[in-house]
Amino acid sequence: MQYIVPNVDLKMAKKIRIVGIYFISLALTFCLVSAGSAEQTQVGFKDFIVSKAIGNSAKKDLDLELLLNELETAIERTNKFMLLTRKQADLDDIAEEQQLAKSKAYAGDAAFEGFQANADYLLQPNVTHFIFGRESKQVPNLPGSFKIRDFGELQMNVRVIDPTLGAVSRTFPLKSSFATDWRLDTKSGGKPPKGHYISMAHNIAVKLADELVDFVYPMKIIKIKGTTVWLNRGRDGGLKAGQKLNIYFPGEELIDPDTGVNLGSAEEYLGRLAITDVKPKFSLGNIDEKTDASRISSGCILRKPN
Repeated sequence: MQYIVPNVDLKMAKKIRIVGIYFISLALTFCLVSAGSAEQTQVGFKDFIVSKAIGNSAKKDLDLELLLNELETAIERTNKFMLLTRKQADLDDIAEEQQLAKSKAYAGDAAFEGFQANADYLLQPNVTHFIFGRESKQVPNLPGSFKIRDFGELQMNVRVIDPTLGAVSRTFPLKSSFATDWRLDTKSGGKPPKGHYISMAHNIAVKLADELVDFVYPMKIIKIKGTTVWLNRGRDGGLKAGQKLNIYFPGEELIDPDTGVNLGSAEEYLGRLAITDVKPKFSLGNIDEKTDASRISSGCILRKPN
């Protein structure tokens, strides 16, 4: 028996197979992201605003790209938000993929030109104050020796903008600083190591992520027994044993009669509790003795004191 082998270009067949696998994987990813987006709040960063009060010398050390990476990474790690990219490099990659999907060689619906998901909230970062320097003093009676110390401070306001209303829903003031001990050196000039800036950017990012989670997904009591409560936030939400939290009854939702927009709820202050034990995903707390525990129930909102 003879077998007739068709004349097939093996290189072309391999390319077709790779392209097929690529689009199948992309389609599956798109479906998973679409399914997840219905449950996650979508947020995106607007371009930085840098205060004119920050001098040109300081601006050279203000690495906005690194700061944005820290902010986005901290928000992604909460696993509660879908982050819409505003980075030009990522947008260029998306545009290239969209053009590829339109071409005759790669027909399909892997990407749709002009399609962009709208953010539920836009975050507008505003750098209001920044210093990053080194102080030095000549050591008396010791030529060529100096006492030096490094210092820095980064202050930001991040506005949370609701695109549907075109209004600022909340503003988060954020601050991080450092100062080293005095040390001896043979040089008086120079700048602090970049690691100090990275630490400040990281601290700012973690604080923003915590504030954003508390704003969009308020902490709530999920179980109560006597004066002991369980709440839906743990180490993933930055809680620590001994931390105090205010307790609020959510009340009814307030709806604008003209626009139909949900304006929030009429919260009623009930008292305070202290965190006693922090687990990875939940925590336990004890209701303050001055608080009437009989008024506390599952669903009550918890907020950090101002």
